[in-house]
Amino acid sequence: MTRPRALIPGGITLIAVTVVPAVLTADGKVALTLAAYTTRGRVAVLYLPSGASWSLCVPPALPSQRDEREGLTLDYLGGARFSVEHDGRRSVLQIHSVRLVYELVEALGRYDGMPVELGAA
Repeated sequence: MTRPRALIPGGITLIAVTVVPAVLTADGKVALTLAAYTTRGRVAVLYLPSGASWSLCVPPALPSQRDEREGLTLDYLGGARFSVEHDGRRSVLQIHSVRLVYELVEALGRYDGMPVELGAA
């Protein structure tokens, strides 16, 4: 069995996500753009067309902004991970910001065409 190639070579930390509206894509379907820090200290950007599979792993309770100011960060709770696979390539990215988790959840809901809820089975 061969390991899938990385979608974002060297990608380790998700830093931004943007939804690309369907009117701006060649296939007329919503797409995502992901930005990640890499192991070489660079930023890599990935355009992800429709049809990708993904999973999001977060702690059972996310810290609030007040919690984060007082030192209870997402990293302290074990962090969050976003896994995405498309065309036989896969990347697993760490998420260090609660704000980014919520932005990702909103973007994934628009990408899949249905709301995504944290803690839903």
